[in-house]
Amino acid sequence: KELINYLKRKDLKLNKDDIKIFCKEKVAGHNFLKLTEEKLECYRIKGGPAIRLVDFIKGFSQKLQNYFSLKTLNNLKKILHKNKVNRKDITNIKQFTPVFEEISDNNKAFEHCIEDIILKLSNIKTIINANKTTHYKFILAILYALITIAKKLTSQDILYIHSFTERRRVLNGSG
Repeated sequence: KELINYLKRKDLKLNKDDIKIFCKEKVAGHNFLKLTEEKLECYRIKGGPAIRLVDFIKGFSQKLQNYFSLKTLNNLKKILHKNKVNRKDITNIKQFTPVFEEISDNNKAFEHCIEDIILKLSNIKTIINANKTTHYKFILAILYALITIAKKLTSQDILYIHSFTERRRVLNGSG
């Protein structure tokens, strides 16, 4: 079901019959990334939809491969350079189109996350005299909660690259 919702948001111009085939064939997760044009034709998805899906899968697989290869700082620099991110100016990062999601009022998990964030924010006020490490830990916990909420609502992978250099700068009092 999550895969179907994700594909609908990607505007691949799939019709209801194409979607039904994914459900009938139980295509999900890792299986989706292994689909080929031939396999889609066996499932009776032909022509334009098959080509669009295969192109989408190739692009998605390449992105996954890029992120999984980020084992060293040099790998990260290559990816950032490929995406035309200038080290000196982070305003050059490609912009994204925000996705607005309808959130039901009875979503208990979301409600719990928001309450947790509000509690953490209110606690920051009470630790004014605390050191920067404590502030950093609170802010990082809030950031992780927000990333989790965004992942859940959008069904998209969100990559957070934690900068240990930045953390050291903050913790050493120069930030």
